[in-house]
Amino acid sequence: ILYLDLARIYERTANPTMMTFAASKAEKILEKIAREGLTPSVADESEPTGDNTATLVAAGGQSDSTDQAATANQALRVRAYLDWSETLVMQGKLKEAVAALTAGEEQFKTPELRSRLTSVYVRQINEMPLTDTELLQLCLHYDPQSSKALIALAHMAVRGPVEVAAPARQAIDPLIEAGTVPSPVYFLLGTHAVQQKDWGLAERLLQTAVEKEPRSDIAWNNLAYLHMKKEPVTDLDEAEKCIDRAIQLNPKPLTYHETRGQLMRKRERWTEAMRELEMALVNMTASGEIHASLADVYDHLGDPDLADLHRSRASGLGGSEYLPPVFFDSPSK
Repeated sequence: ILYLDLARIYERTANPTMMTFAASKAEKILEKIAREGLTPSVADESEPTGDNTATLVAAGGQSDSTDQAATANQALRVRAYLDWSETLVMQGKLKEAVAALTAGEEQFKTPELRSRLTSVYVRQINEMPLTDTELLQLCLHYDPQSSKALIALAHMAVRGPVEVAAPARQAIDPLIEAGTVPSPVYFLLGTHAVQQKDWGLAERLLQTAVEKEPRSDIAWNNLAYLHMKKEPVTDLDEAEKCIDRAIQLNPKPLTYHETRGQLMRKRERWTEAMRELEMALVNMTASGEIHASLADVYDHLGDPDLADLHRSRASGLGGSEYLPPVFFDSPSK
């Protein structure tokens, strides 16, 4: 249907006004096809295009077999439900999209409809506080392996209020043990364990996160932090390998350079520590922790004037103790 194709083009070219207009035009035709299948009135309104529902209709209608025609009509209607829901989402009608997909799923029970229904539920969750467990349960009911839903569940477990976090954690822990969740779930829960100073659990989860997704620079950074801080014994060699990997993957976040600078300070490699911490300070001038660390570094480099300058700034900002960066989301700088 040409209006749906136009809506997709407007979406890709960031023209929301025209996207909404075209989607609203396609919505009415697709709803009719989804509910009724192909009828003469619907066929008159449809124009065949590359990969839309009208093309499927023609293929099915030419079959001499009643069973094949019924199968083709079902495929047409399933496709129409999917496309109809897409037009509703484009218009911000998430509840209507859920209702449409639920009706289609109850009638046809296909994995495509269940997967799309989960995606729309997750989109609703992303626009709500981390307290709507009912929506999340619906997501996992329709698609227990939905990566987006499992990540949302992990967010609830570590960032939601107590009454939400506890049952979310109970729900996700068995899935973690079974190894059936995506890398971001291990990352989120591992980072939370770091903040709770549960070093053994944190190391196991973050190590699994980088094994599942070796290109996750943020996970490598947090794993480096863990190896610098874990008790009773730190592992500075492993911390250096991890932070070097993070910076190799993504050298832009200045906070990664702070991590490496603090590590170099621990290793008493003062020149490297100075270089990394000064780099981190470029866009983090309000960081009292970095100023305090640089004061210590310049003391060891024999530059008392710069040491006093940074010590004064750290005092003014209230920073006296190193607090390494630990993120739940990828840093923008």
